[in-house]
Amino acid sequence: MLSIINENYEKFGKMVSVRLADLSDSKEVFNWRNDETTRKMSHTNNIINWQEHNHWFNSNLESKSQCLLICYVEETYEKVAAVRFNLQNNIAIISINLSPSMRSKGFAVPCLNEAIDYFISKFSSFSIIEAEIKSVNLASIKAFEAVGFVLDRQNKEIQYYKFIL
Repeated sequence: MLSIINENYEKFGKMVSVRLADLSDSKEVFNWRNDETTRKMSHTNNIINWQEHNHWFNSNLESKSQCLLICYVEETYEKVAAVRFNLQNNIAIISINLSPSMRSKGFAVPCLNEAIDYFISKFSSFSIIEAEIKSVNLASIKAFEAVGFVLDRQNKEIQYYKFIL
């Protein structure tokens, strides 16, 4: 594992797995994206319609410059989060969107750990992972810092974190 072990990781870490997203995940990801809290923490706050989402989702599944993963509880296969890597040159931009029903349950850190482990195993040529997090999104900031991301720079609304592989 990439991060420090904490009580949440010990509780949930071995229970969380990741896999590539597929068409069966589209509806959940759509619902998670349009959740009010998700929209407040996203770079774009507008509600996405189904047609826009389908275009985006299918493009992600087919793209060589995107890696969209689904985190799930091993025992129940309940979906916990979507983690996306946007591949640009030698840098991967990571984002995570937890299912609204899974927030505040300690899943963010193990999901990030598992997703990063998967990413490294498939994309070993990348040396940097970056995260762009709104300054008001304290839960995400704490989760990314817990797995080893460090603040690289910031502007008024966005903090840029970096993880060197």
